[in-house]
Formats: sequence, structure tokens, C-alpha cells
Amino acid sequence: MAEVLIPLTFFALIGITLWKHFDGRHKERMAIIESNAIGEDVRHLYGKGDEATRRFTALKWGLVFTFGGLGMALSGFLFAAFPMHEDQVVFGMFGIISGMSGLGLLLYYRLASKHEAKKEEQRSQEA
Repeated sequence: MAEVLIPLTFFALIGITLWKHFDGRHKERMAIIESNAIGEDVRHLYGKGDEATRRFTALKWGLVFTFGGLGMALSGFLFAAFPMHEDQVVFGMFGIISGMSGLGLLLYYRLASKHEAKKEEQRSQEA
């Protein structure tokens, strides 16, 4: 029982410590922003971004992690089907996962560019 409880407690304490650290830092920064102690040029870094920016950020990371996961699955299947030396497997997995994550970023770029072009077209039609 102790061999399970000790590592579990260790990682839980690390997680709680990190959470409280970043939560306190965030609250401190928000208090500085609300008290107008910083200029407008820095305020946008900590303030609430517009909805489109947040949505596209979530899309970007979602695509990167999805394609990274697909890369892990693909490399697992490939290396199970074609046995190789251990060093080749490590470098191969790194390459496939990096390549798939890159594909996710390229897909994000294409989707964001299409959206921006559509938004720009709507603006030009309104004017």
C-alpha cells in the first residue's frame, strides 16, 4: 500500500504546488491590471483576448495534439509491423510524431488563412 501511496502523494503535492503558484501569479497580475498600474500597450497581453483569437488558439493546440497522437499511433503500428533496432525506433517515432504535429500546424495555418480571407472579404463588401 505504501509503495503506491508515496508516489501518488509526491506527484499530487507537486501538482498542487504548481497550481497554487500559477494561480497566485495570475491573481496578482489581474489585480495590477484592474488597478490601472500598467499602460495600455501591456494590458492586451494579460487581458481577455477577443473570441476569435481564443478559438483559433484552441484549434491550433487541438490539431497539434490530435496529429501528434495520430503520429504516436502510426509509429506504434509501423514499428510493431516492422521490427527494428531500438535506436531506430526512437528516432523513427520522434520523426513521425514531429512530422504529424507539423501537419497539424499546417492544417491550422490553412484553416486560419481561409477564415481571415473570408472575414476580409466580408469587410470589403460592407465598405
